[in-house]
Formats: sequence, C-alpha cells, structure tokens
Amino acid sequence: MWVEWMENTDNLYPMQYLDKRFVLIGTAHVSRESADLVGDTILSVKPDTVCIELCLRRYRAILEERRLKPWNIFEMVRGMRMLSFPSVFLLMYFQRKIGEKLGVRPGEDMRRAVQAAESVGARVLPVDRDMHVTLSRVLHSMDIAARIRLLAQLIASIGELDRISPEDIEQMKRKDVLEALLSELQESFPQVRRVIIDERDRILAHNIRNAPGTNIVAVVGAAHIKGIQHYWDLPVDAELLEGSS
Repeated sequence: MWVEWMENTDNLYPMQYLDKRFVLIGTAHVSRESADLVGDTILSVKPDTVCIELCLRRYRAILEERRLKPWNIFEMVRGMRMLSFPSVFLLMYFQRKIGEKLGVRPGEDMRRAVQAAESVGARVLPVDRDMHVTLSRVLHSMDIAARIRLLAQLIASIGELDRISPEDIEQMKRKDVLEALLSELQESFPQVRRVIIDERDRILAHNIRNAPGTNIVAVVGAAHIKGIQHYWDLPVDAELLEGSS
C-alpha cells in the first residue's frame, strides 16, 4: 500500500536501502504546488528524518528567517567576486526572479519541509554540499575565457526574464527551473552542470541513504532525481567531492 500510493503520485519516488525505506520528492523550487506536495507527503508518511537539499549554512538562514540575496553586480566587479557570479546567478538571482513571476518565494518547498517535519517530530537533516564549496569548484573548473563567456551569456539573459509568457510560467510550475536553465548551458559549459548537478547528485545520494532512521523523506530539486537514483547503490567518495577545488 505504501509503495503503491507513492508510485501513483507524480514527483514521489519510493526507494529502498538496506532496511530503510525512502520517499524522494522531486520539486520545482519556485512552485506552490511543489511546496504543498512536500507538506502533505511529510504529514502522511510521518518519517523519522526529513532530508532537505540545503547545506547547513542555508538551513540556518531559513531558521533565522534571513534571505540570501544576490550581490550587486557592480560590487562584485569592484571586489573581484565577479568570477563566482555565474553560479550565484544560477542558484539565486534566476530563481528569485522566476519566484516573483509565480508569486512564490524561492525555497518555499524547503521551508514547508522544515515546518512539516517539526509538526510530526521528525529530525531535519541538511544533506547538500556547502554552497561556498560548490561556487569554488565551479570557479576552479573554468578558465578565464570560459568565465567571461558565461558571465556575458548570463547578463544577456537577464532581459529574457521580462519576456516570460504565461505558458512558460505554467511549464516552470511542473519542473525544476535550474534544470531548464542548465540544459541550455550544457553544450557550451558542461563543467557548470557537472559541478552544480552531477557532483551534488552523488553527495545527495550518499547523504540521504546514510540518514538516521528507517522511514525517511528527502526533498530535492527535480533536476537531481535521476542522478540520485543512478548513484543510489554506487560507492561515493563524499570527502573528495566536498573539497573546494
């Protein structure tokens, strides 16, 4: 019954590891429907642990009700932080702007997961790599020319955000916005997807399957579901992937 219910619900993926059972929830981080699914699933399953696709730094920001705001572009250039701007833009600015279009705060799915976990007495476990490590690995994976090309492409794309149609918005409600953006960048900048998606897929798979308890819910962006499933039963060198370069 438990597995049958999961298999008949979109964006829910039952998994097994040793004596543990898991429910992976694939979300669009700027979708109210995703946030509702997260809350309803946790309240129904009543898990021992709720894993969330946040690092400890971002989890604490949610607990303290602080929003991580993107840096001002001119401050970044002046402070030589522009080299890490592309990944900041991908993870924060783009999702924030799309969230405004949809009327949903980015990360509402994770906030709902924390609230629902607390209501059923479940432990909350942030299972993502520290965001600073990810940004550093993006930086070190690209030469200067690639960084400049990516920066130029992302700056040029800012204007496109204002031309998003109602049909585009409806599609975004059903998928991970980051996945859609990275699919457009994959051909020109495969290293960005490797660091932001592929490496983190391995870390998320490792940390989720080793979470405490026997009944576990994991809330992750839809872009990570296939990768987590692929690496689920494979050995992962988490220490290597946690390095900053």
